[in-house]
Amino acid sequence: MRLPILNESRCFTMYSGSSFKTLVFAAVLFTSTYGVLAAERPEWKPVSKAELEMTEPVVQPGADAEAIFWEVDFNDKSGWKFEVRHYVRIKIFTDRGREQYSKFNIEFGNETKIRDIAARVIDPSGEIYEVRESEIFEQDILKAERLKIRAKSFAPPKLGPGVIFEYQFRESHPFGLLSANRLLFQKEIPVQRASYYVKPQKGLDVEIVPFNMDKDFAFEKAEDRKGYLVVSQTNIPPVVEEPYMPPMEEVSRWAYIRYTSKKAPSPGPGPSISIIFDMSGAISAALFDRFTTPNGALREKALELTEGVEDDEEKVRRIYRFVQADIQNILYPKGEEADEEASYDSPEDAADLLKKRSGLPSHIDLLFASLVRSLGMEARSVMSADRRRHFLDPDAHGGSGSLTAYGVAVNVGGTWRYFRPGVPYMPFGQFVWYRQSVPARL
Repeated sequence: MRLPILNESRCFTMYSGSSFKTLVFAAVLFTSTYGVLAAERPEWKPVSKAELEMTEPVVQPGADAEAIFWEVDFNDKSGWKFEVRHYVRIKIFTDRGREQYSKFNIEFGNETKIRDIAARVIDPSGEIYEVRESEIFEQDILKAERLKIRAKSFAPPKLGPGVIFEYQFRESHPFGLLSANRLLFQKEIPVQRASYYVKPQKGLDVEIVPFNMDKDFAFEKAEDRKGYLVVSQTNIPPVVEEPYMPPMEEVSRWAYIRYTSKKAPSPGPGPSISIIFDMSGAISAALFDRFTTPNGALREKALELTEGVEDDEEKVRRIYRFVQADIQNILYPKGEEADEEASYDSPEDAADLLKKRSGLPSHIDLLFASLVRSLGMEARSVMSADRRRHFLDPDAHGGSGSLTAYGVAVNVGGTWRYFRPGVPYMPFGQFVWYRQSVPARL
């Protein structure tokens, strides 16, 4: 069974590295703080006789496996690290269901930490077989240059038709947001009950904006957990991918969380009161301006690159060619540069990157913007939508984190043009396909 958990949310990650991470940190500072869930021994819910004796799925006849419950906890009470707890109980009905979960992977990226994994299998007689800590191992799922997808993996014991398989774990992220987190109600298998528990920051209201579900869907006070709100759905069919289908979020049941001000009631879905949507653009622009402010060395380099050129577009083209070809992109190294274990000293700003001559794709974008600004041209960061996920409606998706930092906009002859030199071989004046023909914020 493959379980991708690269976070339910989509955080702003244009800038990374020790210095450029401060940009994300500053944006987070204005929008939310993170809760820390203390490590503890797993607590299992009682297993009922009816659950043990189940022989047929409840939600979808003929299903190979079905989740009895699927719970996710968000605690945003205090601290600077956001963590999420997952707890899932699954009933296996067929050999195909057994095969589906015979090898279980919890996938995570470079910055994500997985801990407190607990899993067990309960046969119809009530006999319990626990997964021992020594049986959980870590492995690379995908490894490309400096990008890694790893997994915590294990094989549940005594798996077969009629058993219950349940697991729980915690995931933590250096920069995670409660506001804009996505709540995915439809899974790969049918779910009898999916519940999301939220403990918001003190002094802030939190609301849920649903899609492809009842618009009256709302948080309620959790009776079983002090200080928590909860939202649940029952009898949820599985999500099924089909060729040439629209983006998954256009057809599946999901929602996003957003913090709102206590000063005024929410008028409904829209960007007007979403803290993260309202502030992230202004914060991103201010930080972009700070880190791309030209100095003497940048101006000198820009003039060198464009010497003898009068046309503004050709000036931009020469700068684009320089940063894409002459600055080492550490995510896409070439030949002898491909040293995965080499340490990376993140640049302080665009001027520092010009000295170091190597950086992340986002750093290269910033250097491009700074060199363009050195010539007196206007450049801005771009926050755009990703149409692989859904077709953005600003009025509906206002606080969902749907606009994420991607590339640079330059005013060339009175027209805004869009550039992404941080991606090798990306043609001049283009974005990747899923960032084209979508709403953007400059």
